[in-house]
Formats: sequence, structure tokens, C-alpha cells
Amino acid sequence: MFRGDGGDGGAAIDIGRTIKARGFATAVTDNSACAIAWLGGIKRFMGAKAQIGFRRLPAPKTARESLVGNDSNAHYAAEMGLTPSAIAWMTAKEPDELSILTKAEADRLGIAVDLYDSKAAPGPQGGTR
Repeated sequence: MFRGDGGDGGAAIDIGRTIKARGFATAVTDNSACAIAWLGGIKRFMGAKAQIGFRRLPAPKTARESLVGNDSNAHYAAEMGLTPSAIAWMTAKEPDELSILTKAEADRLGIAVDLYDSKAAPGPQGGTR
């Protein structure tokens, strides 16, 4: 379950790869979250009010776009099964802007996402694989 407003792109890629390797599901309920790590989920969930934002990655300590970061981001997204059109969409915004993924947009782009139902979700000690 992701909550927060994003973070370090490189760390998010590492986290996402670990999530995928361990076969975990990922979810965002209503807060924004690190979308890159969320993509690692074998099964991805989003709440009706989820704010899952994508953008070009900035270079460390600057607001400028990082070509190396974007290449890593695109390669990682392809590893996670995203189509070229989905990758183009997720990297279309400048580092200081966000494209917010909705369920309809995910469906259009072929990004596998299910709506999160908190009533059907396991408790804190539960978990999904």
C-alpha cells in the first residue's frame, strides 16, 4: 500500500523490481504515491480517489529533466510490461508537472489496474501475493 508524494526515481525502480520479484500486489487508495514503485505490482490496485502521477524524472538536486533518468524509467516501465504508448504517456510531462493516471486512462493505455475495494481488502496482518 503506497501513501506519500513520491520520492527518488532510482530508489523507486529498485523497490518496484523487488516488488515484482517477490510477487507482491501494489495499491494506492486515495493519496498520491510513488507511481514508479507501484508499477512493480504483479497485480495493481487503485482507489477511486487515487492520485498516481507520472512525469519525466528530474536530475538530482535540479528541476531539469534527466535523460539518463528517463531512459532508466522507460526501460523499467518496459520490464513491468507497459506498452510503448503507455511509456510515452507516462514520460510526457515536464519534471514539475504530473499526468494523473485514472482507471479509464489505464484501460486506454493497456496498464493492468483493478479498482481497490477497502471492504474486500485484507487487514493489516493480511496481504496479497
